[in-house]
Amino acid sequence: MLKNPFEARLNEVLSKIQNSSAGRYKHQPALNAVLTNMRDSGLPIPHRLVELNNSMLDEAVEAQFDNLPV
Repeated sequence: MLKNPFEARLNEVLSKIQNSSAGRYKHQPALNAVLTNMRDSGLPIPHRLVELNNSMLDEAVEAQFDNLPV
């Protein structure tokens, strides 16, 4: 039985992140959405997930700059 209604979606997103080495930052919006929904529902967000989300956001920003012409 799921601990909260977001656990299944969170596990799905985390699985996709784990299986995407170079492009894992592409799943950051989905992770952020789950964490936001959890927070809005009053559920505690584990620190490791907050750190993962922040790390992936940094990766997404860096990826944008990788594609800029010099």
